[in-house]
Amino acid sequence: MIPLTIVLIPSFLAIFYGLVSYFFSLFKPKNNLSSIFLFSLIFGVLEFIRGSIFTGFPWNLIAFSFSNQLEILSITSVIGTYGFNLLCICFYSSPAIIFLQDKKIDVGIFIFFLFLFSFFYSFGYFYEKKFHKIPKEDYEYKLRVIGSNIQLDRFYSNIDSISVIKDLIKISKPDPQEKIIFLWPEGILPDISQDELIDYNWIFKDSFNENHLLIIGTNSEIERNGSKDFYNSVELFSFLFLLKMIDNC
Repeated sequence: MIPLTIVLIPSFLAIFYGLVSYFFSLFKPKNNLSSIFLFSLIFGVLEFIRGSIFTGFPWNLIAFSFSNQLEILSITSVIGTYGFNLLCICFYSSPAIIFLQDKKIDVGIFIFFLFLFSFFYSFGYFYEKKFHKIPKEDYEYKLRVIGSNIQLDRFYSNIDSISVIKDLIKISKPDPQEKIIFLWPEGILPDISQDELIDYNWIFKDSFNENHLLIIGTNSEIERNGSKDFYNSVELFSFLFLLKMIDNC
């Protein structure tokens, strides 16, 4: 898999950045201002395509540069991630107007984007204040996230699945008197699918009870037209009915 991950995937993703330059060269904007907006539009559209094509590669969007400025990121609740990404491209491209300006209005565009992101920050700041004023609700359940120390070679050595489940139960330390939601790592159970996990309820019944819920990522399968399609699924199990599946997605 090394050639695929180190060479082929980066080479494929690089095509999108090359297409930005190629498509931009096909147009011949008449002034610097239209060049900035056209470049940003092409870049933003190709970023959207990159994030959607072949199930999506939404890695390292320009908008991610604001990942530590939560106040500014709050605007994504209004304009969405890709809308904000387009504005970020315009914002980072706008300083070029200062060096390439033809008219004073060109500099005004740069100042406009400065004020726009200041507005985003103000919106996020007051949004955060409003969020913290929302009355808090106390929930009875605790959330316990399990980070196991189970070796990966278990998945390649035909290790008994029952021993893995017992190890996870031991790490989880379920208290029969506490209401706890357990979150187990995705794909931690080797060779056990969504439907098959229910058959292992006899292992859980001595440690889990109606006070406990389990969230886990497993494989599920759907049969269509004589063939089986496999999916990653997130399931919520209740031990009130001995590991009965409540929901999955």
